[in-house]
Amino acid sequence: IYMVMGFVILYILIKNPYTKSILIKLIDDEKILKNYGIMGIIVYILIGILLNVVFFLYMFVNIITGFIFGFKRGILISMIIVIVSAILSFLISRYYLKEHIPKNNTLFKKVLKNQNEYNIFDWIKHIFITRISPFPFNIVNYFWGTTEINIWVYILSTFIGVIPWLIVEVYTGSMVKNINKFI
Repeated sequence: IYMVMGFVILYILIKNPYTKSILIKLIDDEKILKNYGIMGIIVYILIGILLNVVFFLYMFVNIITGFIFGFKRGILISMIIVIVSAILSFLISRYYLKEHIPKNNTLFKKVLKNQNEYNIFDWIKHIFITRISPFPFNIVNYFWGTTEINIWVYILSTFIGVIPWLIVEVYTGSMVKNINKFI
């Protein structure tokens, strides 16, 4: 259902003159990135991390990555961006935001009431469920930073949990590039 909706939205966006001009600009940017080789990819990764951590543009970054780099390279580049963004958001939340959450916040008490009793598999299960659900990526990152989860368990479960959405988003971006060639 999400794929069909995505293709319909993308078709509408391609037919719009404004968004079509943006896609054409992205194609030009792609040529610039490819001319710089590995440095272009590194710059793109740093920009993607910044967009994810600060501006919450996770889905947009993955679609654009698929558009610019294609499906195979896009998966690898998006995975790097997503994991580093998740780690940074988690650390910001753990060492800065966690101190500013009121200790008597009933929502956090209710959600995290048994977290001291969780084992590794409970943590992985909970993170995996929040990753495959349609909750916004960065809100989930910042939420898990307020818990007592081990960072390595968080990284592993995030890596596993983002794969389905990441594949769909990067594939959608690569398909837009292919559709744009025919239009």
